[in-house]
Amino acid sequence: MIDRLCACSVTSCQITIDGTREDHNARRPHMLGIDTYDTLLQNACHASYYLHVGIRVNLDKGNQEAIFSVQEAIARLGASNITVYPAPIRANNDCYSNEKCFCSSEFIRFEQQYYASFQNKKDSLSKYPRLQGNCCCADSISSYVISSNGDMYKCWSDIGRKDLCIGNILEGTINKTKAIRYLRYDPTRDPKCEECEYLPICMGGCPRDVIDRPTDRCPYVAEVFERYLVQIADTLTTGIT
Repeated sequence: MIDRLCACSVTSCQITIDGTREDHNARRPHMLGIDTYDTLLQNACHASYYLHVGIRVNLDKGNQEAIFSVQEAIARLGASNITVYPAPIRANNDCYSNEKCFCSSEFIRFEQQYYASFQNKKDSLSKYPRLQGNCCCADSISSYVISSNGDMYKCWSDIGRKDLCIGNILEGTINKTKAIRYLRYDPTRDPKCEECEYLPICMGGCPRDVIDRPTDRCPYVAEVFERYLVQIADTLTTGIT
């Protein structure tokens, strides 16, 4: 698989881990009941010799400390071209308990504590504001999500919802009206966004959150800038260690 990716000029990939070994194997069980946690980490380390690997650790309020065990496991395996970062689990499509999930401000506080726990400060630099023309793959004209049966979607939170399926890659079909659902979102016409000073940078945030989480979609950008900019300035002034 690595050979095929490199032949296609793929330079990076992302895999997801669902917490500790016990949590991951319980939440994402293999059909034969075998361990997948160690296999995923070992494969990620092997792949990192050829391309950059991002390990996204999915977290809720009950397993937030798991990211540290993932970081320690990667360190023991001696891989250097790997980035481990936290991501909040969302209760999209009623597939999870909303009470177990972080709200935006809770996750930001945890994320900052996580990055601050390392002596290496360069991870905080990724939070520096940069120009962008869209928010994610959902509102990108050239990005698609493909499920195991070939169904195509614009957002990974849409997987499994036939009403949001835009076509099938095996059948060569596509519904253009559904395909532009998120592309049509214009933050400059959003009443919550049009007066916001962060709009040019955040581009309105996740277009799926605009639909699913209208009361908890804005704090992220403002709090990120508030919490990280001083830390970034200090890092750039004193030098990265």
